[in-house]
Amino acid sequence: MGSPFEALRSLARRRGDDATLAADAARALGVLADDPAGLVVACRRVLAHHRSNGSLWWLCAHLLSTADAPVAARKCARELDADQTASRLRDALGLQDEGERLGVVGWPAPVAAALDERFDLDVVAVVDPDDRSAMRRAEDRATVADAWEFPDLGVRTLLVVPHAASPTRMVVASDVVEVLAEAPNAVVWVVIPTGRLLPERLLDAVRDATRGDDTLAMIDYQRVGCVIDWAAVDAVADLATRLDCPIPAELLRPLEQQS
Repeated sequence: MGSPFEALRSLARRRGDDATLAADAARALGVLADDPAGLVVACRRVLAHHRSNGSLWWLCAHLLSTADAPVAARKCARELDADQTASRLRDALGLQDEGERLGVVGWPAPVAAALDERFDLDVVAVVDPDDRSAMRRAEDRATVADAWEFPDLGVRTLLVVPHAASPTRMVVASDVVEVLAEAPNAVVWVVIPTGRLLPERLLDAVRDATRGDDTLAMIDYQRVGCVIDWAAVDAVADLATRLDCPIPAELLRPLEQQS
């Protein structure tokens, strides 16, 4: 096994909506527990390479808010590995009427895993053509379309998986905004995997860290009819009861600042 620094460099190079990145980061960062200053620097450097990854912010917040980082790292890794969000989504999706389709923005891992066991559902997805990996995965299971086609495709339910969220707002792919505009009658289900629900001040930090990235947008829950996360299928109002993330001062400073 390589050094934790080699592991962190490898994590920094990873791209896309990597569902395993935060769990792998937990194992690598946990090794630095005997060097608190080094842990702060490592957390901020990894976040600088993955600024919109809500689960990574959640992980680093936990590691920087405890006197026992190795225990916290193992606990976070277990929770990330045991995420039940895909299973809850799979079971919550109902039967479709004739001509009805399920809409998806992107091809995020929790949605892909849920639909692997729901081949009875007709699915249409809007996927960034530059994300060739997501495009290949989506084409194996769904009809890939442009956002402007949604009004004619029978989409009644639209699945949105934010990069990061709070009880009032979420950071999403900019494609979500376009799809919402093109499908005004679709009911939106927000799918929030383990670690992506953050306190408002941390989501502000995510917003500030991603400012200028035109592939992302911040939206509220105005159109949302249902929230599915690792714990339950609930209403938006119940999200605040699920917050389990501290707010370390080390993550509130701009990532460009030296620690």
